[in-house]
Amino acid sequence: MLDKDDCGRYCGFLRIDEMDKRKHFPRRYFLLDKDNGLVKWFQDKPKGSSSGHVCGMINIGYITKVDIVTTTKLKLEYCFVINTPFRPYYAQASNKDDLEEWVEVLNDASKITVPPEALLPRSDDQQNGVESNGAFHNAVVAGVVLKKSMSNDHHHHSRKTSTGALSSATSYQKLNSSVQDIDMSGDELVKQGWGTKQGHIRKNWKRRFFKVSKCGFAYYKSDKDDEEPLRFIPIIDILFAKEDGAHHRENVMFVVTTDKIYYIQADSSSEMLSWIVAFENVIDMFRNHSGQQVSIVTSQYHLHWW
Repeated sequence: MLDKDDCGRYCGFLRIDEMDKRKHFPRRYFLLDKDNGLVKWFQDKPKGSSSGHVCGMINIGYITKVDIVTTTKLKLEYCFVINTPFRPYYAQASNKDDLEEWVEVLNDASKITVPPEALLPRSDDQQNGVESNGAFHNAVVAGVVLKKSMSNDHHHHSRKTSTGALSSATSYQKLNSSVQDIDMSGDELVKQGWGTKQGHIRKNWKRRFFKVSKCGFAYYKSDKDDEEPLRFIPIIDILFAKEDGAHHRENVMFVVTTDKIYYIQADSSSEMLSWIVAFENVIDMFRNHSGQQVSIVTSQYHLHWW
């Protein structure tokens, strides 16, 4: 049943195909967090002020459309699909009313709205790229070009964009302040090795050293032990990894996170499959682990990032 929590956020139990296999639909507690631009689901309903154990999330900015499933292939009643550019998320409600309400609120949350002030005539300074509070720059978030004030980036490092993604300046600053807390070695390390990564801006390909651990994913300029990562993505922000069969390069996979898509070319087909399995394993461990270790590592890290 669709409900609202104390903060006025839509919530309730649904069954979801977490691993995109259309076979297993575990029961999860969903929360539509519009303020942070996320749809999150938990193993159970969070108690009191506890944030609960997050099993997965979808960036609202990635949602293209939510549809009721009419095909008979799933052989399940009251199903709907959350469409994103990367994969569909199939979910099952408990009844028809619940189904229609979830489809309506998710579609409404994913709409792009234009604030009234954006429709007002702009001054000459604004048309030339200068605002009253300083200059601005363009940023690409979830495939959408956004205009961001440079002064806001400087003074408000903790502010998120409307889709819930952190600015690159914020990410870089907080990565440097928290890199000592990240354990990417020992028993936490699942896989490491070289690959070629596509840049987000220039789209050029560069060799990088990658590590996947129980607490997240990182890449480096070299494989030196004392090397600091160029970027670290906590496990809670990693949605899935999948082969990119449509790419003109061979052995390319993409890693989808709540912020970006990372395109990585492995040195061979078997190595690419090995990386995908490594990502699937750590994501599965995080979602299903009933212990405290992974949750503690991730929550500690988010004190620095979020």
